[in-house]
Amino acid sequence: MSRDWQNWDAPKVAERVQTIWNEEPGEIQHREQLTELISRQVPGLKGTFLDVGCGTGLVYERLRAASNGAIDYTGVDVSLQMLRTARQNFPEALFLYGDGFNLVFRDAEIDCVLCFEVAGHVPHVQRLLHELLRATGKICIFTVWPSETDEIKEDYEEIEGAKFLHRKYPDSYIRHCILSAAPSGIKQIETESLRSGGRAYIVERAPVSA
Repeated sequence: MSRDWQNWDAPKVAERVQTIWNEEPGEIQHREQLTELISRQVPGLKGTFLDVGCGTGLVYERLRAASNGAIDYTGVDVSLQMLRTARQNFPEALFLYGDGFNLVFRDAEIDCVLCFEVAGHVPHVQRLLHELLRATGKICIFTVWPSETDEIKEDYEEIEGAKFLHRKYPDSYIRHCILSAAPSGIKQIETESLRSGGRAYIVERAPVSA
């Protein structure tokens, strides 16, 4: 069965995506904006960070610079090719194979969970958000492509002949998924529009009762 959200290791796809990420000014500016957002939400970039859908580690590269190399970071991705590149370029960081549906972390183990440009490519965003919010003890920051209507918009895109799911979500639906994932554990939900056209969600968990 074809999984149109997990074709990142199809021939030439990883190389093409890496070229886009490295060379397009919009992509570079996007990572800069995400780094600024994370730095505002987590002053000093203190604590543990988990980046789900880390790709080749380009967000880590920015965070490492912003923290003067002191960030406690783990990246997770489904692409073995991208992980290979990440490990070669950033051997000091930990990069693990896996997806966002079955994270190998205990409940509330991570201080800050990140997940950028992933939700629009997966078929079960509710499951993804449930797992992201389960793993974080403090804050989760993720991005979606917003729908212009109250309906989920689904399309497909091709990269080097490989097919990829591409979904846009209304704000009301994403908020419903967040609250359903952690009905009694959400302190605050904020959003921020991104220059890329996406929308960032900043979800702060309520303190865990002793």
